[in-house]
Amino acid sequence: MSSLGSDPSNPYAAPEAALSDSVPVASVAGGTLAEALAGDTGWTIGEILRDSWQRVSGFKGTFWLATLPVIAVSLVSGFATAFIAQATQSVLASNLASLLLNLVVWPLNVGMWMLGVRRAAGAETRASMIGEFYPQIGRIAGLFILQSILILLGMLFLVLPGIYLAVSYILAIPLLIDRRMGIWEALETSRRVITPCWFRTFGLLLVIGIANLVGFITLGIGLIWAVPFGVITIGMLYHRLAGYVGGENG
Repeated sequence: MSSLGSDPSNPYAAPEAALSDSVPVASVAGGTLAEALAGDTGWTIGEILRDSWQRVSGFKGTFWLATLPVIAVSLVSGFATAFIAQATQSVLASNLASLLLNLVVWPLNVGMWMLGVRRAAGAETRASMIGEFYPQIGRIAGLFILQSILILLGMLFLVLPGIYLAVSYILAIPLLIDRRMGIWEALETSRRVITPCWFRTFGLLLVIGIANLVGFITLGIGLIWAVPFGVITIGMLYHRLAGYVGGENG
């Protein structure tokens, strides 16, 4: 068994233990971005779900170990934001504190997404990878902020444009990280790729939501499988449409 300590240069790295992938998975051919942009999106919800479910075994330990720093930081952020709001009685100070604390949480969330992408593509996954994206915090924050603004504006215009953008931007994070795209390029490329298969993507996200709901009503036990399954499913969608290139650290 490897040491329980994480990378000393990365204070947010989860302890690795012996929970990296232990179950090999069959290779699934990735798509090409050029084909997806041309409207060639030949996938079905059933195929994505089947291939994703096959990858849950051997990934749950890695995934849940990786969530420990996410949960810890999120709890601290929530308490800190509430304390600042109470102490200052200032909406501006509270919003500023929330933004600053989100800068700590967002790269960890991206790490979770990329674990799903890597697992979907059959690449190595380790819990310590959760904290690898802090060097890209500026680009990550820019994407989250711009995406939120655009979706909010869409919601203000009859709601439907906001729903359309919320689904269409589902691949923006892996495009930003894996393909090293710019912020606007990642958002727009995701929108263009998803638009021809928007209703299928919406249906896929609906299945993920139902799976999480079922996991929740089973006293949370089902979430042990449902949450990593959902993360892998989004990763599989990205891999099938754009193809994982492994450029997140490039």
